[in-house]
Amino acid sequence: MKIATDSEVKNYSQAIVIGGLKGAAVGLGVSLGAAYWARGRNTIFRTMTPTFKTFFFLSPILACGITATEWASLKFDMEQYDFGEAEKMRKAEREKIDSLPLLERAKVYGIENKYKIIVGAWAASLGGSFWWINRDKFLTKSQKIVQARMYAQALTVVILLGSMLMSVNSYQGSKKAEEEKYSWQSIVAEEERREKEAGLPLRLSSTK
Repeated sequence: MKIATDSEVKNYSQAIVIGGLKGAAVGLGVSLGAAYWARGRNTIFRTMTPTFKTFFFLSPILACGITATEWASLKFDMEQYDFGEAEKMRKAEREKIDSLPLLERAKVYGIENKYKIIVGAWAASLGGSFWWINRDKFLTKSQKIVQARMYAQALTVVILLGSMLMSVNSYQGSKKAEEEKYSWQSIVAEEERREKEAGLPLRLSSTK
């Protein structure tokens, strides 16, 4: 696995932030257009509660922002690394991942596709919770919508926290691997120095 440098991490963060903002701007345009159309022509929208109107307005912004962030991430990877070398790295990385236990492979998949999982889980939880709450005949339509949104938000928060935890664990694992790499190189360099001082042939090389 290639360990990213501080400069690469900084450039990557900048790329996905800019991509996310561009996507959010597109979503904002969609929201403004949809709200303008619904306000003038849709009677159902005019009768909605302010909470649901806010949810209706923010949904395209969040969806477009998250999708654009994912695309920006993929674009950065393709532009940053040489295609031939990147393909070899991806193949080696995939073989390494395939050799992991099932639980570890699931964690890797979750980290690589966290944005898609979050959006999909949010949409599925919203639809599922509304279907479940809709069975209650004593609640009004507005109450059902509000409760469904609350359940969906709660599940989304749980998924976000889980995603953050997996990302932190992944970062700590990469950091530990980097520290071990530099520690090993230091040991080899020290051994080479001692062999040179003793006039012995070199048996180790830090460049391997």
